[in-house]
Amino acid sequence: MEEWIQPFVFPLELLFAVIIYVLPLRLRSRGVLRCALVMALFLLVASADAWLLPFLSGNGDETMTYQLPAVAFQLLYIAGFVVMFLILLFGIWYCFDVEGREAVLCAAMGYATEHIAYCLRILVNGVTRSHIADSIRPCYLLIHFGVYLIFYFVFTRRMAKEHHYETDAVSSMQMMLVTLFVVLLMSLVASAFGFTFWHGVYGLICCLFIMINERNHIQQWNLQKEMTEKERLWMMNKAQYELSRENIELINRKCHDLKHQIGALRTITDVTERQQLVDSIEDSVMIYDSILHTGNAIVDTVLTEKSLICNEYGIRMHGMIDGKLLFFMDAVDIYTLFGNALDNAIEANRKVAEDKRCISILIHEKVNLIFIQIENPYSGQLHFRHGQ
Repeated sequence: MEEWIQPFVFPLELLFAVIIYVLPLRLRSRGVLRCALVMALFLLVASADAWLLPFLSGNGDETMTYQLPAVAFQLLYIAGFVVMFLILLFGIWYCFDVEGREAVLCAAMGYATEHIAYCLRILVNGVTRSHIADSIRPCYLLIHFGVYLIFYFVFTRRMAKEHHYETDAVSSMQMMLVTLFVVLLMSLVASAFGFTFWHGVYGLICCLFIMINERNHIQQWNLQKEMTEKERLWMMNKAQYELSRENIELINRKCHDLKHQIGALRTITDVTERQQLVDSIEDSVMIYDSILHTGNAIVDTVLTEKSLICNEYGIRMHGMIDGKLLFFMDAVDIYTLFGNALDNAIEANRKVAEDKRCISILIHEKVNLIFIQIENPYSGQLHFRHGQ
């Protein structure tokens, strides 16, 4: 039975090594079916490789009239590994909701992890001068299980963030090429010249260096992204502070006007004039009724601030807004989206007659889609390019 399963040992080692890096990822639609198809293709290629290589090498059968030259056989041997690697790379992209660069990263990390376990087995056999770590033995299973488990917590858990690996295409391609060079070419050179034990040493060191370097790169990438996000928040808070200061100045002016209007109200005896002054006071007080409650605190903040500006320019703002529908959006994105849209609407309203100034806002859900509609009058000629 060991002879039958031996050709599938490496494909299964590589498969399980890659699996530990795709565990944090989110499956695409019909992901289970996609995984089953990729798995079937992978095992089919592994079976073909397990049958074809012994056949072409002769496998000690002197009755064969033709055997593949040694160099061609080694190239075919490498090609089989590369094809299985590429199938797993494609499978990651096909089954999981990731970009191509993330699929390359997962496949390369998996291959490097498998090779580290292989190098440890070489070192154990060399130190003990035995075959204790050969395939399908307890020590073999312990080494692979231990390496995969440790690397899941050391690398996968620290590199994956929100079902994705934040990396760039150049870094992923570099890691893949270096990994394939160390794993495939250097392994063949070591086998050809008989320094397999020392290959276990430098192969282990090289793969660890590659993986640690990639992990540090991703952590630095995430740190830079967080710093950029904090800078955006700081800029947003600065803009919000400036706007709040303008709103406070507006409120102070209104309060100053109210003070004089109330003082004048005590001396006015004419009913019509008195009513006009009361109406003016009522309009001034309406500014405090600008606080909106949509079910989303960020939307409330933006709309409240913009409504104060609308009140200053005589712009009526109304609408039907279900802010709870925007729960999935980031606070910065909400603030930017509505802030820019309303700023543009206010700017357009200032160019039309005061009796036509208005902004209509509609946020609702229809057929599982969220619609955000902001309308305002516009004076001037619209120019469309490519239908937009």
